[in-house]
Amino acid sequence: MRKIWKPTSEELAGLRKQAFATGKTEEQWLAAMANGYARIIRKSPRQYRMFGPYWWGVKRIMLSQGVTDFGTGFDAAMEAEMDCGNPVENMLAAYAFAEKSLAWGRQYSSIHMIPAKVEGSDDDDPEWEDIEYLLADEDVEAIVFASGLR
Repeated sequence: MRKIWKPTSEELAGLRKQAFATGKTEEQWLAAMANGYARIIRKSPRQYRMFGPYWWGVKRIMLSQGVTDFGTGFDAAMEAEMDCGNPVENMLAAYAFAEKSLAWGRQYSSIHMIPAKVEGSDDDDPEWEDIEYLLADEDVEAIVFASGLR
């Protein structure tokens, strides 16, 4: 079974510190992030793709915040594989991935390269390879199609 790399709590600690520097609670921060990203995606539906494999966690958080614009379908296997342990860390990881997508000009791309541990490599010093992940949320792609964009 493949093991996809995802950030640890320690690796997300700096982002967590920044996210909560204003004194918001976790629930307030998650609501602000979910609603902020929903506004972006409503204006430019293709931008949901910037989250790559973390989209499913973002969508789950949006639904928990009452954002239902983007349907209820999920890639449950990928959502489970990319789960960082709790909604805050899932959103932090998604934020970090989206920022890289934006920096690389790949916010509209459905195809993402994600690191996965090479099967059989040593757990203490694993080898990693990039695997291709195709993000295709049928619910949001229908919105993209209806908007006349691809």
